[in-house]
Amino acid sequence: MENANDVTIFEKFIAGGLGGSIGIIFGNPFDVYKIRMINDVGAKKKYKGFIDCVQKSFKSDGLKGMWKGINVNILRSFLVNAAELSVYD
Repeated sequence: MENANDVTIFEKFIAGGLGGSIGIIFGNPFDVYKIRMINDVGAKKKYKGFIDCVQKSFKSDGLKGMWKGINVNILRSFLVNAAELSVYD
């Protein structure tokens, strides 16, 4: 096993980026719901809460709708996690 000091900054960058990318694949539906609930403001609210948001989103967009924006979310997550984890370590 390598010593932690022998790992290059590039290897840390790639490891952090891949970890973030894999994580967002599972977390993207929650980002979609979070954004929908954040934008649900005003007198005429669309959602009563998180469960209502999930149910209405699934009914209107189906399973495919849970991964809207996944392409840019993977890129964002890769860059943010790669930069944070490689530099903080």
